[in-house]
Amino acid sequence: MAEERSVMPPPFTGKSEDASDWARHFYKYCVYKEYDDRKALPLFKVLMVGPAASSLLLNRFRVSKFFNRINGVN
Repeated sequence: MAEERSVMPPPFTGKSEDASDWARHFYKYCVYKEYDDRKALPLFKVLMVGPAASSLLLNRFRVSKFFNRINGVN
């Protein structure tokens, strides 16, 4: 369980984190855990906090585009 916490991406607020670095870490974590979109998307939503969570609610379409982009779908 301690290893799980050490590799899991931290919550993303959108305030000071680098979004590209965080997204790369999130993607690598999902690959490591063998998560498909059905498991990755709920985790993504949980990890969005504060301003990022508010923005997520307003931009659901962009989240779908984000998942397609990190999965190599255009």
